[in-house]
Amino acid sequence: MIEVRHLKKTFHEGGKEIKAADDISLTIPDGEFISIIGRSGSGKSTLLNMIGGLDRCDEGEIIVNGKNLSSLNSDQLAEYRSSETGFVFQAFHLETGYSVYDNIRVALLIAGVPFKEHKHRVNLALEQVDLPDKMRVRTAKLSGGEKQRTAIARALINDPKIILADEPCGNLDSENSDRILRLLEKLHRSGKTVVLVTHNRADANRAQRIIELSDGVVIRDEQTGSFVAEP
Repeated sequence: MIEVRHLKKTFHEGGKEIKAADDISLTIPDGEFISIIGRSGSGKSTLLNMIGGLDRCDEGEIIVNGKNLSSLNSDQLAEYRSSETGFVFQAFHLETGYSVYDNIRVALLIAGVPFKEHKHRVNLALEQVDLPDKMRVRTAKLSGGEKQRTAIARALINDPKIILADEPCGNLDSENSDRILRLLEKLHRSGKTVVLVTHNRADANRAQRIIELSDGVVIRDEQTGSFVAEP
């Protein structure tokens, strides 16, 4: 379970104070698929980054499965990010001169997984994203959709309980966007918690629940009534 309690985060840009999170409180039960929407600058990505341990709050608490992220030091946060969360970004963050295998296994290296397990675990991750034949292909040769699925495989490699996706379809056409969303739905059905940040309301409606932010404040939090489509 993810519990966000009275979260506050302020940035200063050009002499202006920007409230990215202004007393946000919400609970995300285990295994829920939620979307976070809002205009640019509303605080969507900041909230996701704080849940994922990439950024710290100024005030408040984020408690994930009983673990208070505010009380963790840098090494403990790194361990939390590596073992309990999987991040997917709009930019793929792949090294295009390296193979799919090398791009995915970097997460195993960071986590200290024994080398003898790498090939098997990368294979499993690629099967989950329907790219079993791309292991030795350089990522520069992949399509946009294949690059994003490679990034998702990397996010899955350590079997995290939580998938945090920040505009994962932002650089994709409608066909590949639908494929990525179906993959997120499949991960949700497998029991993972999925948090999707998107500006696209149609994409947001694929989730079970929508949270809308405006100037760092939750202005909407409701169930969508959507079912999670079968593949």
